[in-house]
Order: sequence, then structure tokens, then C-alpha cells
Amino acid sequence: MVNETWENLKRQGQKAFKAQDYEECLKCWTSALEEAMKSGPENLRIGTSCVDLAQLYIHTNRHEEAESLLNRALNIREAQQGKEHLHVAECLSLLARTHLAQGKVEHAEDLLKRTLDIRQKALGQDHPKAGESRRALGNYYSLVGRFQEAEPILRQSLTLKESPLAPDNLEVADSLKTFARVLRKLGEYEEATQYYERALQIKEKVLGSDHLDVAEGLRSLANNYSYMGDYERAEPLHRRSLEIFEKNLGSDHPEVATGLHNLAVLYHRTNKFSQAEPLFIRALQLFSSVLGTEHPEVATTLVSMSLFYESKGRMEKAESLSRQALGIYEKNFGSDHVNVGMSLRNLANICKTQGRMKEAEDLQARADQILGVARH
Repeated sequence: MVNETWENLKRQGQKAFKAQDYEECLKCWTSALEEAMKSGPENLRIGTSCVDLAQLYIHTNRHEEAESLLNRALNIREAQQGKEHLHVAECLSLLARTHLAQGKVEHAEDLLKRTLDIRQKALGQDHPKAGESRRALGNYYSLVGRFQEAEPILRQSLTLKESPLAPDNLEVADSLKTFARVLRKLGEYEEATQYYERALQIKEKVLGSDHLDVAEGLRSLANNYSYMGDYERAEPLHRRSLEIFEKNLGSDHPEVATGLHNLAVLYHRTNKFSQAEPLFIRALQLFSSVLGTEHPEVATTLVSMSLFYESKGRMEKAESLSRQALGIYEKNFGSDHVNVGMSLRNLANICKTQGRMKEAEDLQARADQILGVARH
């Protein structure tokens, strides 16, 4: 039986959502849910309205409320349509997004796997929706550092994604970049370079050469070259990326500080010490002023500067910076975080260089305990 009031409210909400009038959209879809409930507590219109509202909440970063609505919709749809229905897959997919957005990473994998299984069975492996689910699972594995599992899934989904879309599609560019990152994490730098370059070419063509996404793509490609030790290719890419960020965001933005830090590290690695030091100092000042002196990005810059001064033999300066970084990491992440372990290891090396062997051994033992290194 058609409920015209519910249908009209649903359509009005869709129109408001497209117009980015989220307040009006919320009113329409809340009213639609109330209208749906008049037909009984378990009817499918309630499930549909819950999903509509949940997508609005996801879009406006109200993920806890979205999760509650999606669980309600999932229960209704599983009861009314069966656990293998495509509408159930829709709920599972959105639930995975809400869990990831809330940091509930461990809950997302099963939801993503179920979504993929339902869509592949119902639509076939080559359907765009199945590809979307495969890509989401691959992205999840990449997010949690399971790159060996991410690589074949993303490779397959990328092949399927490119075929029905124009080669200059931005979604393709994003997929290329994600896959490139996985390859880089696996140490496949040469192949990663090809995918980073293809992603960058698409973004430059579609968005223009001065777009922020292009700057980010240049940075990713430059970092990949740096991992390969090809600093000659990395340097101009880092410079161009920094110029675009400054042009778009001004000189007092964290992205600019990141660009300065990246260039400073490159100059350090290529023994251009006189060029590296002022960039390190600028990056540190900028991160501290914009993000605050206790921010993890400040600690990361302090670590890089500590290594820089250590390589120049300025051990007191290196130690002071290393201890500052350690304090910030402990304050932000607790005493057992990997960054704390790495900082303790750096500090141990500095103490060892200065002949303070007992202190160095104690620091190294703490580092090994955190990093899970067996000592023999």
C-alpha cells in the first residue's frame, strides 16, 4: 500500500539534501520516519527512513546517532527481507563506515566482508557495487596495516573500476593513489611510482595544476622517490607541492609546515645541512604556533631535528630535542606507544655516543619492551 505522505516527505528530504539544506532535510526525514511508524513497528518504510537519516548523520559527522538508526534498520530488514538481501548489505556497508569513523576498527572487518559476500552473490563479481565493497575491504586492510591482504583485493578492484569509467575520473585517481600507498608499504617502490604518477596526471588534468589535491599528489610521489633514495627527483616535487600549499592556504598553515619539514629532511639526507637547518626551524615554529607546543606533529619535527643535530655531532642539542619529543609523545599517546619506543631508542643512541652506557642500556631496554624486540 502506497503511503503518499511518507513518499512526499522522503522526496522533499532528498531534494533538501542535494541542495545541502541539512536542517530542512532533517525535518523532512524525521517526519518521514514518524509517518512510517504509523504502519507498525517492523514495516520496511521504517528501515528506509532510518537509513536515510543515518546517511544524513554520517554526512554531518553524527556517527553515534547514525549507528543506532542503522542497527534498527538492519534488524527490520533482516527480519522482513532475509540476511542475504541487498538492502541488508546497504545497512552493513554504512555501519562499517560509522564504526571506522568512531575508531571502532575491530568491528568493521566482519561488516565489510558480509557486505561483499552479499553483493557478489546477488550481483556478480564484476558489478560496480561488488567492486565498491571489495575496494572498501581493501582500504580497511590498508588502514590497519594489513598490506599483504590489501594488495590483491585493491589490484582486482582497480582493474574492474577503471574499465567502466573514463580514464580521467577522479574516483579512479583516488583508487590509484590508495593502491600506490599499499605498494609503497610493501616496498614495491617502482610499481608504486607508476600508480602515483597516473593518479597525479588525472588530478592535474581534471582539477588544474594549482589544486590542493595536486599538491598532495606531488608530495606522495616525492615521498615515494625519497623511499627509493632518489632525492634528485623528489626535491622539485616537494618544492612544487610546497608552493601550491602556500599559494592556496597561506604561509601559516600546517600543510606548509609539513612541506618545510619534508624538504628539510631531504636536505639532511643529501648532506645539504645549511639548507636543512632553517627549514627545520621554520617548520617547528609553524607547527608550534598553529597546532600548539604539545602536538604530535611538533614531536615528529623535534625527532627529525634531533637526528639532524646528532649527525652534525651536536649531541647536547640532539639530546634536548629528543627528550622534548619523548615527553610530547608520552603525554599524547601514553608510555607504551610505538612512537615512545622509537624516541627511547633514539635517546639511547645519543647517550651511547656520549659514553653514558648504563643510561643508554636502560633506555634501550625500555624501548625494546615497547617495540617487542627480543634481547639475546
